[in-house]
Amino acid sequence: MASTEQEVRTVLKFLYDTVVSAYPEPARCTEKVVKVFALKYKKELSTEEKAYLTLYIEKLNRE
Repeated sequence: MASTEQEVRTVLKFLYDTVVSAYPEPARCTEKVVKVFALKYKKELSTEEKAYLTLYIEKLNRE
């Protein structure tokens, strides 16, 4: 079971790295949002959440 969790984390990290590579400007914006979120809510966003947020910011930029 632990190896499956590790595999999922590895895939999510790869996904996040790919998204950051493809969309560096929205990724920088995401990192700023993550910092503010952590300060205000005392909670860290997951890698999956950061990837989604980066993609969503990119989508907003295209509209």
